[in-house]
Amino acid sequence: MRNKGMIDIHCYTKMSGEKGQLSPKELVKHAYDNGFKAIAITDCGNVQAFPEAYREWSRLWEKYQKECRNTGKEAVQDAFLKVIYGLEGNMLTEEGKVFTMLIYAKNDIGIRNLYKIVTASCLEYCNNKTPMIPKAILEKYSEGLIICSVDDKCKEYPAINTNIEKQIKYVNPLRVGKYWPEYPNAEENLSEICKSRVKELFGDKPNIEVRKRLERELNAICQNGYAGVYMIWRQIVKKSLDEGYPVGFRGSVGSSLVACLCGITEINPLSPESGGYQLPTEVFMGINLDKEPDIEINVSPVIQETVQNYIEELPGVGETCYGGTIATITAEYAEKLVEKHYKTEKNQPDSDTKKEQVKALIGAKKGNGIHPGGIIVCPEGEDIVSFTPLDHPYFGDKIITHFEYHDICDNLLKLTILGHDKYELLHFLQEKTGVRIEDIPLDDKKTLDMICDVNTALIDELPEFGSEYVRQIIKETAPKSFEDLVKISALSHGTDAWNNNQDELIKNKTIKLSDCIASRDDIMIYLMDRGLEKNDAYEIMESVRKGRGLKEDQMKLMTEAGIPDWYIQACKKIRYLFPKAHAVSYTMMAVRLAYYKMYYPEAYQEGLSFIG
Repeated sequence: MRNKGMIDIHCYTKMSGEKGQLSPKELVKHAYDNGFKAIAITDCGNVQAFPEAYREWSRLWEKYQKECRNTGKEAVQDAFLKVIYGLEGNMLTEEGKVFTMLIYAKNDIGIRNLYKIVTASCLEYCNNKTPMIPKAILEKYSEGLIICSVDDKCKEYPAINTNIEKQIKYVNPLRVGKYWPEYPNAEENLSEICKSRVKELFGDKPNIEVRKRLERELNAICQNGYAGVYMIWRQIVKKSLDEGYPVGFRGSVGSSLVACLCGITEINPLSPESGGYQLPTEVFMGINLDKEPDIEINVSPVIQETVQNYIEELPGVGETCYGGTIATITAEYAEKLVEKHYKTEKNQPDSDTKKEQVKALIGAKKGNGIHPGGIIVCPEGEDIVSFTPLDHPYFGDKIITHFEYHDICDNLLKLTILGHDKYELLHFLQEKTGVRIEDIPLDDKKTLDMICDVNTALIDELPEFGSEYVRQIIKETAPKSFEDLVKISALSHGTDAWNNNQDELIKNKTIKLSDCIASRDDIMIYLMDRGLEKNDAYEIMESVRKGRGLKEDQMKLMTEAGIPDWYIQACKKIRYLFPKAHAVSYTMMAVRLAYYKMYYPEAYQEGLSFIG
């Protein structure tokens, strides 16, 4: 029996710390299971529960609609659980008095005005981490809201009562649709840049592999509306390079030929015959080449904020802010947050003050964190506060999304620009030695011999190949080439790809390093070479790299294609596989640093001291 008619117009979730016992999802599910007619989510000073609550309500509404269809009934929304989106806030009067208020959004206008109130309270009127709402702000954005007092001494607003439910519509606290910047003439510009670069690299008559892949990628990118994103990323990378700071590439973006040709990456994904690393475009763009481009870069921490701020200067871009995160704060994590905050501060507070701050963090249960590299981009002409309120992280004055950034990534573009100190070291060494990183040969024998020396147990300062764990892999696999090091880099980032899996196969001499399943790309390429259809090879790659193992029909396909049993068993054990493009980028960084270490040891040591 559903909807027994109960109404609760003042509910806390765990976003209110110790006041709430249930997560937003659990609260909505509880109300649904127990026949509530309506519940109001009114957390203290924040609306961070809204996205999760709405997603659960949507799931239950779809489930209810299906039940009605199966029984021949009509699904009437007015007879279904209503979630009311509200806030318990501290109103500050002109006389300095503080009253506890309940604010409810009646409709879409009310939701947007509520977000403006939360933004103002978090950014401008936060008193000792407690958001305050000046009465003038409350009145300015009162349209679409019901404002009630829970304090008998407050005479400005009526007392709370259950009749408010009838005045409130079913509303969606999240905007629907994708809102990305419109980069002018993006498709024409991207196509022209790529074709011009092909001519530079391959001449007037590039081979069929180059022509077919470029045409296929460009068509897919333009048809799916992603050309503007590529142009934006091209400008971002160029900004760092123009400032003299190298850029590293994360994830699988190096699998895109267009990304290489337009200057986003330096990784050639074509076959070795075309001078590349053989990276299937599907790993980045999906089997139908329609996957949203998920691009992340590493830059020097010195230039990171400059590059991030530069985004607002790009065509079609409006407001930007950092992605906010929400996490449960344990005592240990609270101590780390406080120590990290004061690490670079000249004026250190006394220990009692730090203890109080740690205590306050723990008491809050949930904290406003920041994605240090994730920039949320709003297109020109749109108001970012219509998607999410804005906030400050618990420490610092940067502006972040009040909602967890994942909750609005279906609506707004996220650009990830992370700081990595080794790219500051590369910048220092370029300037010190006059040797540009792009001029460093990646096949230099002395450099590779140093990295691949099986008698070296540890190279503390060398990323990727210096740790005891990776040195042990090197000892057992005896790499000799750059490509071998890419394999080892990928293996070391996988989960159950090496330990308790292919390490035994190497020790038993069942396979060589070149045979290893090191990256997700390895699977797709190997299976296609053995005769499997591209779609089947892709699906098997995706299943294995996500740790889902192999289905019966997939194992049958592999067996029929003559895939050896060791390969099938290794696939079943793997829980995560690194993208090869990411391994190539990291290996490039490591080999370049090793080159400086080999030929410019004094500058290298000075650089290590410089970056601390």
